[in-house]
Amino acid sequence: MSGGQGRNAMRMRRIFLAGMWIVSLIFISFFGNAASYGFFWTVTLIGPVSLLYLTAVILRFKLYQELESRDCTVGQPVPYFFVLQNEDRFAFTSIQVRMYSGFSTVEELPEGIEYALLPGDQFRWRTNLICKYRGEYEVGVKEIIVTDFFRLFSLRYHNPGVIKALVSPRYVRLSALRSLDFSTEVLTRETPGFDASPAPDVREYRPGDDIRLLHWGASARAQRLLVRNRTGEERQGVSLYLDTRRYFASPQDYLPLENKMLEVFLALGGYFAERDMAFHAFCVQRTLTDIQAASRQDFESFSRFVNGIAFLEEEKTQTAVSEVLSRPDFWNSGVFLFVLHTPTDSFTALAEQLVQSGALVVLYLVNDSVTDTDLLSDSLRRCIVTVPTDARLEELL
Repeated sequence: MSGGQGRNAMRMRRIFLAGMWIVSLIFISFFGNAASYGFFWTVTLIGPVSLLYLTAVILRFKLYQELESRDCTVGQPVPYFFVLQNEDRFAFTSIQVRMYSGFSTVEELPEGIEYALLPGDQFRWRTNLICKYRGEYEVGVKEIIVTDFFRLFSLRYHNPGVIKALVSPRYVRLSALRSLDFSTEVLTRETPGFDASPAPDVREYRPGDDIRLLHWGASARAQRLLVRNRTGEERQGVSLYLDTRRYFASPQDYLPLENKMLEVFLALGGYFAERDMAFHAFCVQRTLTDIQAASRQDFESFSRFVNGIAFLEEEKTQTAVSEVLSRPDFWNSGVFLFVLHTPTDSFTALAEQLVQSGALVVLYLVNDSVTDTDLLSDSLRRCIVTVPTDARLEELL
């Protein structure tokens, strides 16, 4: 029976009980004997006794729950169990549990099940819990609903022993970056004289070569790692930037967005780290914060850096851009990847400035209001990738 149907049935029972109470008064008025008074007191006491029973159940009922580890990763099942137990001398006729469902799910748990526990009985359910978004929030049993024998009343109360999970963003391993491939194709097709073949002063990358000698332009064109035979003046390296402004007030709105932005940021850094490509990551945490990585050995440090990022309501985009521009090492890169929610005027101006200086710029816009998830290019060196919060990065990026 659905929740609405159950409430309607309960309301009808109360109306019936009220009608019976009126009938008992009529019997007393007409007969006034012991039977009519007995009927009257029986009907009168049903309601108070039911409420006293519910109060006793709530006070004496025991709930135990446990999550194997408070530290979780988005999308990864974590062993979880809860126990309903009757340690008293009277039966608990109807007990329901409601789970936190907005940010987490419990596998294989039927909804709407009512548990009846005799004295000394217990019900144990072992399953897995999956967190949907990065952050710290309550999971598991949210509230208990208790119904009396006559199904006239039900009381619900919040579980006092809540579990708070600390959830890390999911790492998505990318086999390729379509955005960089797309930019190279655009340059090849639309730039007169642009040659997709490797530059004559480069060779294949060999283990042990200095990462600083990587020729990013030639590598992108040839779709393999190439290094310079001689040191040139072209800017090298990759810079990643994450917009850490909190755009919404409600967790239901900002958690999915921030989770996906971190997921994109982590996936981009992992792509370069696993290929031993040096990159420099920036974000604003009160002040401009950064980390450098040059190999897969540095990925663990980068992952901890991403997991510790906090989104700030008071963070101003214009201030962030000003701090980025003031860092000389930011301008040493030839490829710039920005993970944003909204391309503000300040970021648009920054991207244009980088494009004018000869850099390749990719804007990853995590935004559900944009339905076109294809790669767009509004200039020869600037690419825009729209990423919905429910997108599979393996297919999109």
